[in-house]
Amino acid sequence: MSELTKKLEQLSSHKKKPLGFGTSTQSNREPIILIAHVHRPTANLIDMAISERAGALLFDYAEIELFSQIALSIEEIPWGILMDATHVNEIDEFCDLGCDYVIFKSEVPAQILGESRMGKVLQIDTTLSDSMVKTIGRLSIDAIMLDMSDELPLTLYRLMQLQRLVSLAGKPTLSLLPEDLRHIRMLRDIGVGGMVVNFDDERGKEILHRAKETIQKLPEFNKKVEESSQ
Repeated sequence: MSELTKKLEQLSSHKKKPLGFGTSTQSNREPIILIAHVHRPTANLIDMAISERAGALLFDYAEIELFSQIALSIEEIPWGILMDATHVNEIDEFCDLGCDYVIFKSEVPAQILGESRMGKVLQIDTTLSDSMVKTIGRLSIDAIMLDMSDELPLTLYRLMQLQRLVSLAGKPTLSLLPEDLRHIRMLRDIGVGGMVVNFDDERGKEILHRAKETIQKLPEFNKKVEESSQ
């Protein structure tokens, strides 16, 4: 099973556990997984992301030869790729290299659903109809990623729409890290368990560090929010 999706599922199940003596482990567990998106992978950037204790790494698609070199240096952290429709036939080669998960849009060939060695994360358009979102729960998809590139900063209306999508899909959820770090709590409370951080330079290191500090200071997850969304 994918290490990333395993972590996301553990977060989801932990939120649903009843509170009581001996059951609260929130302080020992990262409430949100931060994924460093390294668009142009170099040894320096990868080492920097690992030293900042990113929960996972994400890379844009590149020739398989590049990842043959990268894979040897990042065995201790889950890594994945953004896969487009053109290169789905290479997915077995990425699996053999240790790729842990793949993020893709609905335009990819359906054969990708047959891949069981990697976590499968579907990037969804937030304008999808309710009926289309509900079908995701019946597909062999491990998680979803909200396509929020044009929706930041968050408005209350958009947050309500995102809550609807997360509830209807019924899958562990990723999103982009919001520019305003105060919005991390809002996304956490609607069910987002992982956030992707652009990590292309020293600024990415600073943002990741600040995001981790913000996450560590989050109050206990509001169980009533979870219950009201079901």
